[in-house]
Amino acid sequence: MPRPFRFGINMPTIDSGTTWREKCRHAEELGYDVLLVPDHLGIPAPFPALIAAAEATERPRVGTFVLNKLRRNRSSARSRSRSVRS
Repeated sequence: MPRPFRFGINMPTIDSGTTWREKCRHAEELGYDVLLVPDHLGIPAPFPALIAAAEATERPRVGTFVLNKLRRNRSSARSRSRSVRS
């Protein structure tokens, strides 16, 4: 049986916590199934934003669009990603 098709959105701009949660809820209202946050130089780490997105919404899955391996070491990325899953 084929899996259902999902629509995702890459959300690169992280403003204040309140604004971010509102954007995540709005994306959910628009019908997006996946909320993605990039990990690039010059923007905050994606893990706190993913946690806030998961808390603010009910249905969408959350994840990283990319992880910048030059920005952080493996063990740091691994432990932070585990904290998001908990």
